[in-house]
Amino acid sequence: MPDTQTSVHTKRLPPAWQTQLSDFIVSLEWSPDGAWLAAATADGQVSLIPRQPNAPVKAFSAHTAGMGALSWHPNGGPLATAGQDGMVRAWNPSEAGPIWSYQSGRAWIERLAWSPVSAGPENNNEPVLAFAQGKELHLLDARGEAVAKGEPLGSSIADLCWHPGDPIIVTAAYGGLCTWNGQTAEMLKAFEWKGAIWNCRWSPDGRWVCGGSQENAVHIWDAASGMHFHMPGYQSKIRSIDWSADGQWMATSNGIDVLLWDCSGAGPSGRQPAMFGLHSEPVTVIRFQHHGHLFAAGGKDGKLALWNGDGNEEPLAVYMGKEEISAVRWSPDDKLLAAGTASGDVFIF
Repeated sequence: MPDTQTSVHTKRLPPAWQTQLSDFIVSLEWSPDGAWLAAATADGQVSLIPRQPNAPVKAFSAHTAGMGALSWHPNGGPLATAGQDGMVRAWNPSEAGPIWSYQSGRAWIERLAWSPVSAGPENNNEPVLAFAQGKELHLLDARGEAVAKGEPLGSSIADLCWHPGDPIIVTAAYGGLCTWNGQTAEMLKAFEWKGAIWNCRWSPDGRWVCGGSQENAVHIWDAASGMHFHMPGYQSKIRSIDWSADGQWMATSNGIDVLLWDCSGAGPSGRQPAMFGLHSEPVTVIRFQHHGHLFAAGGKDGKLALWNGDGNEEPLAVYMGKEEISAVRWSPDDKLLAAGTASGDVFIF
C-alpha cells in the first residue's frame, strides 16, 4: 500500500493482488489475527483467502439458498455464517464441514455479529452470537446453543450492532432503534422515530447510536439521555455509516458524496459536515481504519478512495475500477485493505 499518511497529491492505489470469486461479494471479514480474509458471495459460497499473496484459497458452500452475513469469533474461535436458508453455522478453517448448525425458523438471516469478548456473559466472559431473523433477536453461545430470544418487534429487524464494551445490542427496524440486554435479550430502551431505520451503528466510545432512515436522513441519539439529532436533506438512501475509532467523526454516504460529521463535545447539532466528493455514482460502503482518521469509501462506479478524515478534502489515493465496490474491510493491523465487487473480484491493497 502507498504511504498515504504523507501523501500531498492524490496517488493511484494499485492492488497488491486479487482473487476472482463466483458471484457478488456480499461480505468481507478478516479473522482477528489477520491471517484470513473470509469472503461471502451471493450464491452461498465462502472463500478463505490467506493473508500471503497468491496462496491457495479455501472455498466451501455454506448456504445453498444464498448468503446473508459473516462474523469471526473475536478471540480466535469459529467463523459464523448465516443465509437465506434460515441457518446459522460455525466453521473452522482447518476442518472441512461446519462445527455446528442452528435453525430457529425459516426466515432468512442477513445480520449477525459476535459480541466483543468483554460483552460476554459474566460467568465465563465468552462472546455471544446475536442474529436477527424476521422480527426477532436471537442469542447463541459459542457451541451453537440458544441463550435467549427477544420479544418480537412490530416489523422485521433490518440491522444490529453490539455496544463496543458492554453486553448491549442495538437494532434498527420500522419505528426506530432499540437496545437489548446482550445476555437475556430483554429490551432496554426504545429510540423512537416514525419511519423505517435501515441500518445502525454504535460509536466506539458508546456515547451515540445512529441510523439512516427511509426519508433520506440520519438520526443520532445520545444513548444515555435519549437526546435526538435529526439530519435530513440527504440525496438518497443512506447506504453506509461508520465511525472513527475515537468516536469523533461519523461518516455517512450521501448519494455520490461522503459527509463527515463532528460528534465531539456537544455533538453534531449546529455544525456543518465536511463533504468528500469523487464518485460519479452512489457511494456504497465506508470504512474507517481501526486506529486514526483514515477511511476508505467505495462506490457503484468502481472507484475506491482513501481519505483523511481530519479535513483534507482531496483523496489521498484512488483505485479506478469498473465494477461496483460492494464491501470494504481493513485488516486488524490496518496494513491491508480488502475490497469486494459486484462481479466477484476481491482486491487486496
